[in-house]
Amino acid sequence: MKHLFGLLLLGLALAHPLSGQGPVTGEVKFEPDDRPVSGKPIVTYLTYVAINGINLKLSDCFCRMLAYRGQASAQATPDVQLTFVNTGKRLEGKATFPKPGAYIVVVMGRALPGKNLPPFILTALVVVGAGN
Repeated sequence: MKHLFGLLLLGLALAHPLSGQGPVTGEVKFEPDDRPVSGKPIVTYLTYVAINGINLKLSDCFCRMLAYRGQASAQATPDVQLTFVNTGKRLEGKATFPKPGAYIVVVMGRALPGKNLPPFILTALVVVGAGN
């Protein structure tokens, strides 16, 4: 059982699929190796967001990421906050996770002014390793 839990955590560390209400899916990644480490800034980016299997045009999106160590709620203060910036190639930002452990990552998006994009909220579990 202990080994199975370790394999589950390894799988969570290597892929960060996002899920939302109904047919909304997406994915967040961390560079360079998709393994965030506490105390170190890491480039964070959205690979895609899709509704009913159709990818949204992320350049039309005002997207934010919040991360909570423990429970996420409207009253809780996030441990990590970032607003994704359009680099011309993708939406990215830098995040620093303060402590190692499991975080609930919440990605929220809405249309930029003058754009047509349905609002969405996605969540994922991300395991952050201990820094040096």
